[in-house]
Amino acid sequence: MIDVILAIGAFAYLTCLQDPSTACIITISSTLFSALYLLLQQTRILHPPINKIECHIEAEWRSRIIGTVHAIILSIGSIYSFTEWTNFTPLSNPMHAWHVPSDDLPLPRNYIVVPLASFFVGYLQYDMIWMLLHKAKHFDAGMMVHHSLFIAITHYVLKGYYLCKPFAWLSLCEISTPFLHLRWFYAVMGQKENKWYFVGSTWFMVTFVGARIVGYGLGLWDLWRNFGYWEKLPYGLYAVIGGLHVGYLLNIFWGVFVVLSFVKNLKRRRIHADGQKQL
Repeated sequence: MIDVILAIGAFAYLTCLQDPSTACIITISSTLFSALYLLLQQTRILHPPINKIECHIEAEWRSRIIGTVHAIILSIGSIYSFTEWTNFTPLSNPMHAWHVPSDDLPLPRNYIVVPLASFFVGYLQYDMIWMLLHKAKHFDAGMMVHHSLFIAITHYVLKGYYLCKPFAWLSLCEISTPFLHLRWFYAVMGQKENKWYFVGSTWFMVTFVGARIVGYGLGLWDLWRNFGYWEKLPYGLYAVIGGLHVGYLLNIFWGVFVVLSFVKNLKRRRIHADGQKQL
């Protein structure tokens, strides 16, 4: 339990360092996701029948519902964030793509990426606490590293209004999350032969590779292509850039298993289909 207390204390401290409006959104985000989890727990809305799955699986079921809600909201926000790139063209002020001074115009909070990133880190902090509370049954080293990394990165860039442009393609990575959870829901219900499990698996593979590997890779290329704009910014930003590369390596690592899992599922469906024909 000490790890939960320390994590809550660290998150509270980092949140308090932010601009009051940003801190407010982070706090509201974490609180709303926590409240939604408790609501699902008490009402059993969108749950499988009672005693259909084990209690600890039900806890993860609720967590994945919330993860899906967050991912849908963030994906929609990501698409809107791309429209703000017109503010970052050489005809206006390309430096705003990488750093917006707090006394500059347009104000950073006028960009959707600021409240959206605040909403994002609020979810990550909620989810990190959830993982720590359920570590006995749901410990995931990869996700712990991922969340720790992006909580630190997001707090840093929010504090200095750095990397406004890259947030669009970073947040678009969440587009694969609903499909990940969809296939998991069918899997734990023992319905891997259901067509919707295959649909979820297919779209998860497509969106994961498309957004988290191809899109992310193009984003890193754009980052380095514009090195001249951010090379003289504080050295802390270089740590953030390094963290983004670590996140990309994690995606490549996970991507191998995503593709292999899809191929395995495709072969299983073909064998099942052949068996049905013989019958």
